[in-house]
Amino acid sequence: MKKHVDKFDLLDDISNSVIDLCEEGKFDEADAVCQILRDDYPEVQDGLERQGWVYEKRGNKEKALEYYLQARDFMSENPHRLHFAWIDNKIKELENATKS
Repeated sequence: MKKHVDKFDLLDDISNSVIDLCEEGKFDEADAVCQILRDDYPEVQDGLERQGWVYEKRGNKEKALEYYLQARDFMSENPHRLHFAWIDNKIKELENATKS
């Protein structure tokens, strides 16, 4: 009997693949996966968070900050989504880094 796979069963694997791609230096592929996350999973913040992570790994702190702010706004506007304290810390860190 074939098991039904819900699209959310794959979310963690897809989201975590962005980290693997960046560790391999495949930033363009990581960008493409982030776009898939934003297109196919608009009800979660993973695409925004991961895109911020990609830009941060590329050394573009300003663009990373943009996406982390969008992710935080998304979580604030969607009370059913968990708000992760790490993102507030990351935003403060990048805001300080972009001021200098």
